[in-house]
Amino acid sequence: MKLQYYMMSLALAVSAPMIFTSCDDDDDIDGVSSVIEYPGKPGDINLAPGEAFAVKSGAESKQPLPVEGSYSGLKATSLDESVAIVTEENGQIYVQGVHRGKTQILVSTADGSYVQIPVSVYDYSSVRFSNENITQTLMLGKQNEVEVDLIEGNDDYSFTSDNTRVSAFYNDATGKVTVSAKAGKEEYTATLTCTDGSDRKGTIKVTVTPSFEAFTADEINDIKANTRSEIWADVKDPSDGNTPYYYPYYKDEYPWFYISQDIEDGQHRLGWWWDGNEYFRGGYGGLVITYAAGTTAGQQSQGYLTFAYSAPSWGWGVHDHNGTISILEDDATRTVAIFENADLDNEYLNRGWFVIYK
Repeated sequence: MKLQYYMMSLALAVSAPMIFTSCDDDDDIDGVSSVIEYPGKPGDINLAPGEAFAVKSGAESKQPLPVEGSYSGLKATSLDESVAIVTEENGQIYVQGVHRGKTQILVSTADGSYVQIPVSVYDYSSVRFSNENITQTLMLGKQNEVEVDLIEGNDDYSFTSDNTRVSAFYNDATGKVTVSAKAGKEEYTATLTCTDGSDRKGTIKVTVTPSFEAFTADEINDIKANTRSEIWADVKDPSDGNTPYYYPYYKDEYPWFYISQDIEDGQHRLGWWWDGNEYFRGGYGGLVITYAAGTTAGQQSQGYLTFAYSAPSWGWGVHDHNGTISILEDDATRTVAIFENADLDNEYLNRGWFVIYK
């Protein structure tokens, strides 16, 4: 009769349970020790404290059977001896890991009491990574991914994080872990905990420092290098998330979209809006900045950026973001300006740039 049959009978049919003795090379059934049926009773065997019993593979790492107290006729055997075996030395019963996995150890006494002990066999004592301390500086609201190698572990990995801005997943094909982190308004350190199939754990510390610099020097140079009228913005839009908006509207091809004019209350409006000045904030959307008239190259002004990426009349919203507008160039040929605003409530750095040829 197969071992699994006996084990199921023991666990599910107390009226006809079984006793499993320790290993005996002279009496073997399917690689495990002999089995005899008996009327046992569950419980009544005290286990050592601890929620789980785990043992590392290899004879040198065998562990004493986790049973407390003295019992008459104490016997034990393993449900799957390809995972773990039971040995006896000098009257002490040990559990020895053979191969990574999980099984059960059945323990019984002479009076018919028995207990089933789950055992987990592992090859590595913990999960280890090539980089366990990731430090990076990210623009406010931006997300970045970093790959690290998983160099030790026991398969079947899952991750938990103590910060919702940080997550990770394991690619079984490459053996790499992708760690994703997003910058908040303050520096933080998050702990990623990895648990493997043998309940061994490892951690990765992720420290993220926010940057409030809207454009780097290289980005400014790239903006100035534009040879045609173009506008771009990356702003927090409650309707669709964080999608950047880019319009190479080309004034010479679509002159009626162009907006560059002084308006009421000493303000200047610069940008592009489909249907032009007359239908500003209506029509089919666009990108416009409004700032103090007379602001020239090298100066800043408080103002706001207005955008809509489709027709407001079709139900799409028009959004205004207050912020700082810096005029990088303003001459007879063109105006170059940037917009920035650190929205701490939404943890997002709103920004945009405008190259408008006259």
